[in-house]
Amino acid sequence: MTDSLIAALTFVWVGLIVGISFIEAPLKFRAPNMTRELGLGIGRLVFTALNRVELLLGIVIMTSFVIGSNTAPLRWYFMPFIILALGTVWLLLALKKRIDLIVAGETPPVSAAHKIFIVLEVIKLLSLVFAGWQVLKH
Repeated sequence: MTDSLIAALTFVWVGLIVGISFIEAPLKFRAPNMTRELGLGIGRLVFTALNRVELLLGIVIMTSFVIGSNTAPLRWYFMPFIILALGTVWLLLALKKRIDLIVAGETPPVSAAHKIFIVLEVIKLLSLVFAGWQVLKH
């Protein structure tokens, strides 16, 4: 896989994060008659799908570095891959449990998980923009 294709996949990933995490997620709660429970249920489905697409993109990009003819360094992707892994095995599961409790009418204990998720999404986004830019420059 060429460096330009890796950069293209990287910027597709960037677009997905911007579109879903920073546009769709906050806007759905402004829709008329949107309840918190319904919005959270939709969010759970959308973020599960986004996570699967992100995993696929990450695997394709990483595999291209291992077996491809590209010349760009893999190190530029270290941060987004680590954040994706943390999100997949820990943070999204914690958020899903909170959503399940809220949708069931319970009040979960106070948690910083959502704020951590937002901070990590911003870092992942900026890291991907940097990585894609570096691949293009390379």
